Amino acid sequence: MRRLSAAILGVSTLLFVLGVAQAKVFFSKKGALEAVFPEADAVDQANLFLSEGDVQAIAAAAGTPWKSRLTSVYVGKKGGEAIGYAFIDTHKVRSLDETLMVVLGPDGAVRKVVVLAFHEPMEYLAHARWLAQFAGRQLDGSLSMRAGGVDGISGATLTARAVTASVRRVLALHQRKVAAKSKGTSRATGGR
Repeated sequence: MRRLSAAILGVSTLLFVLGVAQAKVFFSKKGALEAVFPEADAVDQANLFLSEGDVQAIAAAAGTPWKSRLTSVYVGKKGGEAIGYAFIDTHKVRSLDETLMVVLGPDGAVRKVVVLAFHEPMEYLAHARWLAQFAGRQLDGSLSMRAGGVDGISGATLTARAVTASVRRVLALHQRKVAAKSKGTSRATGGR
């Protein structure tokens, strides 16, 4: 009985180690920011404090929940002017996390989506060519797999859904907190 228990423990440990060994970190935050803002003189971090109203409005606009009341935006600047915004979003794909950096241009359209870390099996990873379909996109009804505006990934539907939801959340957050602030509305400062 002891040998069976030891064997089960050994196999369980091996499976856990193999699962963790597949987890991959592709970029550090610093490395990713340097890669997505190569022309920037500076990249400033701004903390965004979200009211309950903000959280609800972002979730309604995105069609997917926003969970945190505090988040950050990284603003790439050249000559003191914003040249882009980067947001980091960590979420579950199936049962493990994925971390994306969603980069928006000054106009609020998606410039690029970068996978920073992926902890699911690598065969479910969204590749750069698939992620490129988000470039130039805004938050609208076509930014959805259901509407046919976003192509799926064969064999990795959950990844495609998770990435699409992440992009929608970031676009909704940007509209509510960053774009609103640049227009001088009270929503930008965490108002109701």
